[in-house]
Amino acid sequence: MSRVPDAIGVRVQRVVEHKLLVGGAAELEELLGRLLRCQDADPEPPVPKTLDLIGHSTPSTSLLQLGDWVIDGMDSNVVALFHRLATNRTLPRLGVHGVRLLGCNTAETSEGRATLDSLAKTLDLDVFGSVGFLFASHYVPDGFSDDWRFLLRAAHDLHDNPSENPQRVRRLDLETLPALAVSTAARAGPYRFVTNDIARRILAVIRGDAGAAMVGPALQSDYQIAVPSLQPRHHHIIDVLLAGRFVRVYPDGHEHPGILFPVADPAALGALVDELPLT
Repeated sequence: MSRVPDAIGVRVQRVVEHKLLVGGAAELEELLGRLLRCQDADPEPPVPKTLDLIGHSTPSTSLLQLGDWVIDGMDSNVVALFHRLATNRTLPRLGVHGVRLLGCNTAETSEGRATLDSLAKTLDLDVFGSVGFLFASHYVPDGFSDDWRFLLRAAHDLHDNPSENPQRVRRLDLETLPALAVSTAARAGPYRFVTNDIARRILAVIRGDAGAAMVGPALQSDYQIAVPSLQPRHHHIIDVLLAGRFVRVYPDGHEHPGILFPVADPAALGALVDELPLT
């Protein structure tokens, strides 16, 4: 798991009981070497397993980050590291039969899919990425929950069916959101009514370039932010989820999946809305 001490990463670390933290490529390679020496000294055969790399993904390109290292399959230094692992048969000797890049949307962008394909060819193993956002509720003490395996896509699946995995990174633009009378909004309040000035400050703490369609069960909102629209007595609605760590909007209409955006600073979002009327 990435050692970066952000709020979401800390929550995942609290859920997963047995994990190893790394700050970059060198630490990961050194760690795998130590594990291999332990395994080679063990007379018992290795237990079959996946190597799960857990961290945030980069905005727009959705490439997995471990500490300060971005796993980009088009980067020669990244490919060289995985080539060394393949040459030494490090992962098979550890019992690893697949690698999973567990960050948000790592199988959804062209850069992410190219990385999955590059690593799979280099390692000659199954390499998986995710569709949609991942957060602490997707994990159990043993790691990534089997209940959420439908969010994962293998490199060969994406290669065989590229049309089924379009680029789905979305940008947040208030003007594209439906203007609704609050009484007819698809999901009833509670609402926090904001001014346009507060709305601009709220948008500044949201990662507005990292949206993706909701996948899986719908999440209940904590509350909804109502932003004035140009149409009198109508508002643009923003759902706030998971204690302010994500927001959800419906630019395609409420009959379509909502689009989730991560909040870069949940505490700042909370501070902005705490003094607003709750209706």
